[in-house]
Amino acid sequence: MRLIPVAVIAVAVVASHGAQFAVADEPPSLTETVERYAQLRTALAADDIESARRHAGSLVDATDRKLAAAATELSEATEVVDVRKAFGALSKALIAQVEANETNKKDSVELPRLHVFECSMAKPYGKWLQLEIEIANPYMGSAMPRCGSRTDLLGGGGEPKRLLEDYLPIREALAGDSIDGVRVHAETLAFSDDRTLAAAAKELAAARNVVDARKAFGDVSKALIALVEANEKRKKGKVELPTLHLFECSMASPYGRWLQDDRAISNPYMGSRMPRCGKLVRTIE
Repeated sequence: MRLIPVAVIAVAVVASHGAQFAVADEPPSLTETVERYAQLRTALAADDIESARRHAGSLVDATDRKLAAAATELSEATEVVDVRKAFGALSKALIAQVEANETNKKDSVELPRLHVFECSMAKPYGKWLQLEIEIANPYMGSAMPRCGSRTDLLGGGGEPKRLLEDYLPIREALAGDSIDGVRVHAETLAFSDDRTLAAAAKELAAARNVVDARKAFGDVSKALIALVEANEKRKKGKVELPTLHLFECSMASPYGRWLQDDRAISNPYMGSRMPRCGKLVRTIE
């Protein structure tokens, strides 16, 4: 009899009410669970129930018992209402896992940025996770795809790293004399754990013109720079960040500093009037 190496993962094909899915010998990691969940959520938002059941089948061997039980229930469900109810239980279990990972400073896993959405019309549980910022409701599907609102932001390597994903596009837009996309990115920044930054981000999200946006951006920059510098001084729990360049413009009032991920100065406070106004204060590596 030929022996199969342990490193090779055996895959069994399981049939359940006509749906077939692969179950690996090894349970999925948290990262893999999030990836498979994302595919499941996308399928439900598109009313593709068969694909949703298939993706749920890839989670039946998850290490978390509640998540595995919900995945099994979903993969075996025959009615749409039961599929979406089981998805709620699955989402609740996964969100708990992701939140626990956030607070685990010793053995945490870096996950992609995850937007937490909630739909008050979905019962008994209406929260879910999305990789995308644009809402696509898995409980309501095509009937009410935009029903719900964002309630939290998880993953993304923690703060201040995940904040840069929204801060940098805002800086770029203001440097180009535009507020296109600023509101959405600012709303995401408002989920920051830092109260000062969150409050400034809300002001930025409410800005309806470039002048007001630039003033609020100064407050956001001040708070974010403080977080980046505090992270720089940490001996334990330091978050790995990309190389950042700290610039300052003496003509910008009341606060004229900002961060860029490239060295070519592009002033977000002055825009096209004086795009090169300012100086490099230092590079943060």
